[in-house]
Amino acid sequence: MTVAVADAKAQLAKLVRLAESGDDIVFTRHGNSVGRLIPVKQRPNLERRRRIFDCIRSSASSKATPELDAARSQDNK
Repeated sequence: MTVAVADAKAQLAKLVRLAESGDDIVFTRHGNSVGRLIPVKQRPNLERRRRIFDCIRSSASSKATPELDAARSQDNK
């Protein structure tokens, strides 16, 4: 999103909320980009999320015990 510096003064709270939700705001003066408001913590993109889930899946599958059936695990005590 692009916002003129003069307009940003009146919309600062709204622009900060947008940045918190992941948007990048570019400030302009006389049509030239002069600054950016970006979120401190970047949301993971789709590829990063896939890698995170793959890591979780592989970690969980290596810890699973195929001998026990979850439905009957209470009966095996």
